[in-house]
Amino acid sequence: MHIKEKIELLIHDRGVSKKILIEGVGMTRQGFDVMIAKNTITVDKLQIIANLLSVDVSYFFNDKQIDLPSKIEKPDNAVIEELRSTIEKANHYITSLEKDKDFLQDLVKSSFQGLANGFQKLSSEIADLKKHSSTENLGGKKVLLKVAA
Repeated sequence: MHIKEKIELLIHDRGVSKKILIEGVGMTRQGFDVMIAKNTITVDKLQIIANLLSVDVSYFFNDKQIDLPSKIEKPDNAVIEELRSTIEKANHYITSLEKDKDFLQDLVKSSFQGLANGFQKLSSEIADLKKHSSTENLGGKKVLLKVAA
């Protein structure tokens, strides 16, 4: 039996709606369906599904038929709300981290731009100095003489 069939069987046996399961995983219905259809589910997502459906994650990797208890209590609303709250907090934290990342990228970019501008100005001044200067050989050493412009 494939993971898809095992999930569907558990949803039916547990009396949990697919919508609640998908919300608990933190995905859209379309994203969930594509993930299951293409069998691209991550271990993390599978662990969340296993927790929500009250089975050990190894259930999905075992090809032997397992007798499931006929009735298991549905997760109560408090558990579902706690999961939603945790997911919401995680999403806010991720958003905060993304903003910090963007700020730091802009800071680094502007710092490098400042350095590049400084090097460009310095190169221009050196070129200008060479243009209006000459070198003389004094005592075996080259000496740079500035010529008044």
